[in-house]
Amino acid sequence: MKKIGIILLTMLVVGLMGCAPASRDETDEHPEKETLEGDKVEPVKETAKSTYSVEGYIAEVNSNLELQSEALINNLQKLHTYTFYSQVELLDFVSFPESSELSITMFSMDRQANEVFYDGKDPAIFGGSVSIIEGVNYGERFGGQSEEFWEFYEANSEEIEEEEKRAFANWFAECWEKANGKSVPLPAYFSIQDDTESFDLKKNDWIMDEEIWSY
Repeated sequence: MKKIGIILLTMLVVGLMGCAPASRDETDEHPEKETLEGDKVEPVKETAKSTYSVEGYIAEVNSNLELQSEALINNLQKLHTYTFYSQVELLDFVSFPESSELSITMFSMDRQANEVFYDGKDPAIFGGSVSIIEGVNYGERFGGQSEEFWEFYEANSEEIEEEEKRAFANWFAECWEKANGKSVPLPAYFSIQDDTESFDLKKNDWIMDEEIWSY
């Protein structure tokens, strides 16, 4: 019996040794097995911050427009010498921004959105269109029109175009006021080519085109 007890004790000790945890050296042999593939953290990529801003660009636009205020006022004052054809019902000042240059043309219109022309022989009567100002550089100097600038412009084009429109209208309305444009005996509006709203120069407010025209 004593011999059998010794054998059982020996087997118990061997079994406990087999269940002992592996040494640290054994667990460190393949450390990559302890990390799941999904747990790997990718480095954060930093995005370069643009040196341009919408606010800075519009400030430059306003500054450039102001340089041409005197010329615009002088041209608008000439309208006081016009005798408009009797079929002219309103004046439509349309701006054409292109490649950082702005031109503005006045069209004499009827309420059906038709341009009215005068074909008579009296040179004092006006009907048709006339250029008010051309080639106003409103954004050319900003950033030297670099590749980085155009990337900024494209990324913010929707906001920039809206802010440009407001800047053009405000500038024109201020010059119109200084030229005593409200004394011109016809409704007058300022708009951007192909836009759907116009600035009412008599009421100093934006309106939709359907409020102007009786199609």
